[in-house]
Amino acid sequence: MNPVPPTPGTPPAFHAWNSDITASAVARQDGTPGWVSLVGDDVWWDEPRPHEAGRRCVVRAKPDGRVEDVLPPGFDARNSLHEYGGRSWRPAGAGLVFTHWDDQRLYLHHPDAQDLPRPLTPPRGNVTYGDLYVPPSRDEVWAVRETRRDGVRHVERALVAVSLDTGAERTVAATHHFMTCPRLSPDGRHLSWIGWNHPDMPWDGTELCVAPLRQDGTAGTHRVRAGGPRESVVQAEWRDPHNLWAVTDPDGWWTLHVVPAHTGPARAVTRTGEEFGGALWKPGATWFAPLPDGRAVAVHGTGAGRRVSLVAPDASPGTPLMTDLGLPCTDFVPSIDADAHRLVTAGASTLLPYSVVTAALPRPDAPDARDARILSTPRTLPVDPAWLPRPTARAFPRPAPTPSGEAPRSPDAPVHAHTYPPTHPRRVTPDGERPPWVLFIHGGPTGDHPMVYDLEIAYFTSRGIGVATVDYGGSVGYGRAYRERLNGAWGVVDVDDCVTVAHALVREGLADPRRIAIRGGSAGGWTALAALTHTDVFAGAVSFYGITDPVTWATTTHDFESRYLDGLIGPLPASAALYEQRSPVLAASHASGPALLLHGLDDAIVAPAQSSAMARALREAGLPHEHVEFPGERHGWRRAETIRAALDAEIRFYERIFGPPDEPEPGTAGTTPPTVRAPPVMTAGTRPHAATRSLPEPDRVHPPFLRRGDTVALVAPAGPVNDHETALAVALLESWGLRPRTTSRLSATHRGYLAGSDGTRLADFTEAWLDPAVRAVLCVRGGYGTQRVADRLDHRRLAAAGPKFLVGSSDITCLHQALGEGLRLVTLHAPMPACRPVHDDDHTAEALRAALFGPSPRSFSLDGPVLVAGRAEGTLTGGNLTVLASSLGTATAPLTDDRILLLEDVGEEPYRLDRSLTQLRRAGVLQRAAGVVLGDFTDCGPPDQVDALLRACLSDLGVPVAAGLPAGHGPRQLTVPLGARAVLDTARRRLTLPPHERNTP
Repeated sequence: MNPVPPTPGTPPAFHAWNSDITASAVARQDGTPGWVSLVGDDVWWDEPRPHEAGRRCVVRAKPDGRVEDVLPPGFDARNSLHEYGGRSWRPAGAGLVFTHWDDQRLYLHHPDAQDLPRPLTPPRGNVTYGDLYVPPSRDEVWAVRETRRDGVRHVERALVAVSLDTGAERTVAATHHFMTCPRLSPDGRHLSWIGWNHPDMPWDGTELCVAPLRQDGTAGTHRVRAGGPRESVVQAEWRDPHNLWAVTDPDGWWTLHVVPAHTGPARAVTRTGEEFGGALWKPGATWFAPLPDGRAVAVHGTGAGRRVSLVAPDASPGTPLMTDLGLPCTDFVPSIDADAHRLVTAGASTLLPYSVVTAALPRPDAPDARDARILSTPRTLPVDPAWLPRPTARAFPRPAPTPSGEAPRSPDAPVHAHTYPPTHPRRVTPDGERPPWVLFIHGGPTGDHPMVYDLEIAYFTSRGIGVATVDYGGSVGYGRAYRERLNGAWGVVDVDDCVTVAHALVREGLADPRRIAIRGGSAGGWTALAALTHTDVFAGAVSFYGITDPVTWATTTHDFESRYLDGLIGPLPASAALYEQRSPVLAASHASGPALLLHGLDDAIVAPAQSSAMARALREAGLPHEHVEFPGERHGWRRAETIRAALDAEIRFYERIFGPPDEPEPGTAGTTPPTVRAPPVMTAGTRPHAATRSLPEPDRVHPPFLRRGDTVALVAPAGPVNDHETALAVALLESWGLRPRTTSRLSATHRGYLAGSDGTRLADFTEAWLDPAVRAVLCVRGGYGTQRVADRLDHRRLAAAGPKFLVGSSDITCLHQALGEGLRLVTLHAPMPACRPVHDDDHTAEALRAALFGPSPRSFSLDGPVLVAGRAEGTLTGGNLTVLASSLGTATAPLTDDRILLLEDVGEEPYRLDRSLTQLRRAGVLQRAAGVVLGDFTDCGPPDQVDALLRACLSDLGVPVAAGLPAGHGPRQLTVPLGARAVLDTARRRLTLPPHERNTP
């Protein structure tokens, strides 16, 4: 590689700007409206519900503008057809037929009745239905049925019809390994569909088939009317009983054609140079809708922008073939419906999130009638446009030869990308300093990155990071020739194109060459990691559920993509050498910077083992990385808590890799990458994970110590306390010279176990924290309910109030996680002032007072057994075991890389402790800790059973594990600063806080 020479000197420290665009806001906007339909005077669509465990809910807009749910709670209109899902619902008479995610069955629902949806198909764990279609004048739904014979690789497919009355099912056709787009002709005598076989993908070659419909409702012998080995038909609809509309690409661009149903050649009715279709990832996608009068409405354009036009192929001379309908969008989802008078689709622009849009169709005698309206309600809080970047579509010239040294493919074709500069209403990059940039790499790889409103991008640009989305060779939106630049060259062309964009950003003075990172999901994760390991351009890479080992992926992935790499790299085993040359796993030791690997544990498209293999390879090479897994998530994030956690992890990652390098440790100069911190030293039970080199975590801010006369607030984010307990707490704090502030709601009860509603408890906590007079917020007790408060905290507002103490333990653990990670604060795991230990034991009270007023203790004795000997250094984290285990998969899930994990609990029988420890192990939390220190396990059953359980669950971690820290729920409790750097030394039986801990003046 010959990168642009780096700028001399040390890069300035990078600290993300404060931003109004929070991870929670991104989670609320995540996803887009899906399939759309006109139903009488109503408009129906489905929308994501991240806050409802990621389900998709079908909704409808009434003529008066009211939007209401069609699908009742608990039902999720999704399916796993091709693993990515196909059309999941259709209007059926006065009802809705849909596939339910939980069991993949077909259901019928009448939204205006009181009954729950009725299943049409029996429960069969190996059968999936998708790409739903309700033929006119037939009381049945047609669908593609997938039957899995042995996992996800051995699948049979057929077009089937299911009675909406009885659920009786028949096979209509089974001609290809893959089938989609079943349609019945207007006279009911013929049907059409699209089919293809391995090793083709649907953007390589498909066939448009037409067959007579027999009396028994099955297809007769079919004829191929369009398509072929190098022609891709992606959508077909009947125009009249004798002709079909079809989107196909015989001339290298997906354009609209009129195809005779029986004989005669197809006729192109739109020009090339624009795409009227796209990659058929989800069966049921539609880029055009036919109109009753023989015209059609179609989405068309390139990766730089798309629009919707009326297409009139039989227009008289002087009448335009296409009329732009002026919709306020520059990109559209592949779903559109229309009748004689109006259309509906979903689109977005740079200032408009993906929204459902309807418009009146112009008549030939009134061509200017539009009446475009946005129907879907905003899914996010309004964002001031001042926070949003203004993207620019770019076409960067490609060098010859390419950076890898190979002869360029299509040397005249530029690399398409969109650039989003850092944007903040009150901040600018300092003069003379170039900001960091991140290249966003789309998945697919046969996909693209539309230039639209995207809060995920704005999340980073509003924090001072530039973003470039790269439509590398292989992307859709630029014709077949551009798409096929990637054929046989995956891991080469995509990487070279990303390097081309990075170099251009540096040459133009936009980016600091030392601070360019790359990130991507799925196939984009592959490109990001391939660029990290095969070039020296990028300071770090983030991979979401990415492919890392192409041989393993090709031989284990699901059926739809099982032959994808035949075209992208080459068929196995003949091309095995190419697979090895391009594998990020096999080149991990050459990584040019750290990696962040994130993966859902239920991913059936890219197995979690792909990220695990990369983490293992980096670990064995002694290189810095982070590896985070999310239970319950599949291929792509659906849950709000996962989206928040992933964004939080990613911005922290950039803060670390874009800052100046750490000073090398003695004896390691020239041998250790600058961002590597030496691993903890282990003396027993060592295994590969113990040697993981993790990214150094920035020191957290220690709040300023209190002084006599300071105001502190008592809050109840969980359970209530009685007036006597409150009085004891107030008296204790006053005896220390503090001014405690209370509220009558400390003793309020809600549902019998909460100190008020969620909103009330959240408001009390937020008010206390934002009060400039309050120097510390002390939780009066633990108990259930804290997690729901933690989930709704506004970290931006809390951060603006400055650092202050948070005091509490037990269920308050999730608040420690939320504020410690979100505000980068040291918080106090401490006895609570309304609870007995702080009043019954002088040592407990003094420990809390010293932690608040200083000087705080620098060392703690460990009086219990040593389970694994050794010494470890890391940030102290943790708290209550049960709360930590129940937080997995949420925004407050425990992060343990390079950290010492504190665990304690109360009132849990050994089998319950076993359950929690096992869950932490299954999620990889225990395995990633630098060390474990055990507090009290009070009233958890016979002590010998508890000790045996802890030893059995923790002694094989390969890191130091020691017990006997008096913290938790015992009669004597220490106050422990979570978030502080600490050293666990089992030889000295001590947990020590080094003197470099920061304290705000």
